[in-house]
Amino acid sequence: MKSKSLVVIAAMCCSMSALAEEVPQAEPMVVTANRSPIALGATFQHTTIISAEDIRQSGAADLVTLLRREAGFESSQTGGVGQQSSTFMRGTNSKHNLVLIDGVRVSSSTIGATALDQIMLSEIDHVEIVRGNVSSLYGSDAIGGVIQIFTKEGIGTPALSIGAGYGSENTSRLNAQYAGQLGQTSFSANLSSYQTDGFSSVNARYIPTTSPFGDIFVLADGDDDAYRNISFSGALSHEIATGHELGLKVFHSDAHVEFDGTFNNSSKPKLSSWSIFSSNRWSESWNSKFTVSQGIDDAKYFLDGKFTGRIKTSNDQLNVQNEFSFSKTQKIVAGLEYLRQRLVSSDNYAGTGRTVNAGYASYYGELGAHSLQVNGRFENYSDFGTQATGLMGYAYAITPRWKVNVVASNAFHAPTFNDLYSPFGGNPNVKAEKAKSAELGVQYKSAGQLMKVVYFETRITNLIDFVLVDPVLGTFLPTNVGRSKINGVELSYSGKLGPLAVRASFTHQRPINQDTGQRLQRRARNYGSVTLTQPVGPVDLTLGMRASGNRSDITANDFSPTITPGYAVADFSAQYRLSADTTLSARLDNVLDKKYELQDGYNTQRRAIFVSVNHRF
Repeated sequence: MKSKSLVVIAAMCCSMSALAEEVPQAEPMVVTANRSPIALGATFQHTTIISAEDIRQSGAADLVTLLRREAGFESSQTGGVGQQSSTFMRGTNSKHNLVLIDGVRVSSSTIGATALDQIMLSEIDHVEIVRGNVSSLYGSDAIGGVIQIFTKEGIGTPALSIGAGYGSENTSRLNAQYAGQLGQTSFSANLSSYQTDGFSSVNARYIPTTSPFGDIFVLADGDDDAYRNISFSGALSHEIATGHELGLKVFHSDAHVEFDGTFNNSSKPKLSSWSIFSSNRWSESWNSKFTVSQGIDDAKYFLDGKFTGRIKTSNDQLNVQNEFSFSKTQKIVAGLEYLRQRLVSSDNYAGTGRTVNAGYASYYGELGAHSLQVNGRFENYSDFGTQATGLMGYAYAITPRWKVNVVASNAFHAPTFNDLYSPFGGNPNVKAEKAKSAELGVQYKSAGQLMKVVYFETRITNLIDFVLVDPVLGTFLPTNVGRSKINGVELSYSGKLGPLAVRASFTHQRPINQDTGQRLQRRARNYGSVTLTQPVGPVDLTLGMRASGNRSDITANDFSPTITPGYAVADFSAQYRLSADTTLSARLDNVLDKKYELQDGYNTQRRAIFVSVNHRF
């Protein structure tokens, strides 16, 4: 069943463009691909947009669920919504994916990744995804790519929107937004809450029946694991003169997570960002932007209600960027960045701060059928030295519809505070992980249709792993010993076949640990998805299907090697427009009630329904 599903998805990706109708549409613009606006079809690296309409039609509650249908994305999760997750973009680790909220880093300095599982969709306007090395523009972590989340802004006449929903497992969601424009001022204020009784995260086969001693889990872990989240986002901007704007953006997620385990069984994670910016158009050819911002990851842990520890990271950031346009098809983007990372922890880390000073520049140009992009970045870390990264991309338009491109780049991932300073075994001599990537792509673009086929290859060296240095004491130290090679092919399509809207993706890859010759953990060889949305009068019907092959894994209880089987899951949602201002929505998850796992030993959502209503006053 899984193999047949994957074949169907791959075939759909390849054939959609041939069936597409010629319906002229304005081409979407993105900013993440080279830090300035560029047409989606002009990007060198495989870039996609998840629009506000895509988010609405998905019916999903959180970002992790939304990303699972995207080309090159896999994820594992220790349970349902809000439970700890890992995201593998193009087969790389979670710490190799840079996540930005309105341009602000919010990653943890200890684990090196961002808590995507704590970001609810009620606060998000759209998401941009750039796959492949982008360290040459953004620095550390962008080995697998960049995910940039854009929160909601105010446009049009000020209006209040409210929504409410209820579903299986006593799940409820409330949201409200007041947004719009008054003269030269735009504003948006968004508040949402989500809560669910959930289900037992750990599979019953790992819950002991008699004694909890010697096990990772205990008898009490058979209970449901509830999740609560309250989120807020806001935006305020004012055009003080033509071409000159001052603005503020904020985001905050405050959650309570129940989970299974003997050391901690609940946490209170907080994720937040704010930025103040000045955007200035000094002339027809010169734009600049000055931004001061901060991103925070703060988590407190508890065992049976008693406090056990805290880890808080603050990312203080300063960016000055200039864009020089020599023509409509020639421009240079250059900037300076400052980053200060600070750690507050209940554990005694040997180091709790670092600073990073960086400069970057990018050239993009078109000359007839030829396009070129060149990026370069140099930065200095206070704790382990300098890093230089670059990218070169070339594209040739064979016809107005067909284009081929090639990209070569290098990237790095800075050692985390756990690697360098952990009280449980840090190594101040550990070096940055390094990566080299190449990709070859073919693109078809025509009147709102966009199809991409990309071959990619990434080689990562200096991978940090824990090596046993004292067998008597059982001491492990982070050491640069690992190597991996990941190559594969991505296919993606988005567009309309008449009234039918289609998003489809398929990935075939070989993510290999070169030291052992084994496949990297929790990564499949083949996976993909198809989402179909069909309007029927006032109703939009959406059917989504995800499928994946098996994945190498480790058992949840004793960490021995195992294989997690593949799966194929279907979801269905419908949006009924009761009036121009009121929409009734329903989502049925896991329509066929499939039992499957994204990570060995942890349950996933069985069949569940959620119904909601939204009204704009």
